[in-house]
Parts: sequence; structure tokens; C-alpha cells
Amino acid sequence: MIAPKTSTRARHRVATLFSAVLVFASGAVAVAWLAPWGIGEPGGTRVSGRPATVYRAAVEALAAAPGWLHTTVEWAANVAFLPLPLLLAGVWWSGRRNSPRPTAGALLTILGTAVAFLSCSGLKLLVHEERPCHDSSVPTLLACPAIGDWSFPSSNATIIGALAAGLALTVPRLLPLVLPLAVAMASLRVFAGLHYAHDVAAGLVLGGTVTAVVMLVAMPATVRLVDRFRRAGWSGPPGAPRRSRRLRAD
Repeated sequence: MIAPKTSTRARHRVATLFSAVLVFASGAVAVAWLAPWGIGEPGGTRVSGRPATVYRAAVEALAAAPGWLHTTVEWAANVAFLPLPLLLAGVWWSGRRNSPRPTAGALLTILGTAVAFLSCSGLKLLVHEERPCHDSSVPTLLACPAIGDWSFPSSNATIIGALAAGLALTVPRLLPLVLPLAVAMASLRVFAGLHYAHDVAAGLVLGGTVTAVVMLVAMPATVRLVDRFRRAGWSGPPGAPRRSRRLRAD
């Protein structure tokens, strides 16, 4: 007969696995729906219609704005992904001694971001979507990447989405902060002229999906592992005070 505690753990694992599969499937469908037609076309996939119209409208709106706004957007677009890593570091630093979850969340967020970036790189090679600044006569704020540096999905948006998802899952009360911040930072890539809106949306979905799956699957085990290290004496970065299990001689 299975012990009640063991049965509860088994049901929890099945529910977690089901949630992870559901999140992955939903994210995959969303990214596939956002992908442009003509996947893998030789020479690159060109986008037209409404996505190109939205892109042109965003770039032209910024071009008509005051010069100080150009400078602000240019600076923000270059450092758009920095606030979220700094916030993640702050979450880890403030909670590292109280609970193993912030440390586990930070580690898994980094892992999820790395996996999401690799997935993004693979999708770029599959889709071959040309950058909008290659086909448009609209002047862009930032220099257009070279031909062969594909546009779908946005790498920056993928990183931003992954970090935002990791932060929200580690500290759920941060969701109202990181969600609009992530969308705003990723959208700068469109106004700067480097991506279509669907590139950015797909990047956010891809990064968020991958990190969410990683954290759903690995968070319980990672929390236990971090807690074991904490109990063994590790409580922070190199040079931080360490606890010892040895009894001090009086």
C-alpha cells in the first residue's frame, strides 16, 4: 500500500509535469502562429502587409518626435535588458539568507535564459526572416544589422521575457512590475527600427515559456539542493561569511 505522503508527492509531480507540458505547448503554438509565412526561404523571408505597416508607423512616429526622445530611446534600446538582471540580483541578495528559493530562482532563471537564447538562435536559422530595416526606406534610430543577422524572433526580447518570467515565478508579487517593464523594454526594439512587432512578441513568449518550463520542472529539486548547501555551510558568494556545522569549543 502506498503511503499517503508518497502518493501526494506523486500526484504533485504529475501535476507539475502536466503544467510544464501545457505551458510548453501553449508557448510553442503562440510562437508558431507569430512566425511569418515562407519559413526557410532561400535568401530570407520578407514580411509585408500589416506587420510592415505597423513597423513603419512606429519608426515614423519616433522620427517625428523631439530630439531628446530620440536620445532617450536610443540609450534605452541599447541597455534594455539590464534592469531585469539587476532586479534579479537584488531579489537574490535580499533573500539569500532567509530562504533557499531566491537563490534557486536566480539559478534557474539564468539557466532558462541561456536555453531560451539558444532556442532563439535556432529559430532564427529556421525562419530566415529579413530585418525590416533592410527593406524599408524609413530611417532607423540604431544601425541596421548585417544581412544574415535574422530578425525572428528578437534575441533581446527573448532574454527580457526569460528574465521577467524567472522574476515573476520566483517572487510572484513582482509580476505587476516586471510584466509591463518587459513589454516596454522589448518594444523599444521596434521603435529603434530593428524588429517587427511580431518578432518582439515571439521573443517575449519564447523566453517566458522556456524559463517557466525550466522552473516548473526543476524548482523543487533546486530548492532542496540549495538548502542542502546552506545547511552544509554555504550561504553566499565567495568571501561571504560561512556557517559551520562543527561545534565551537568553549
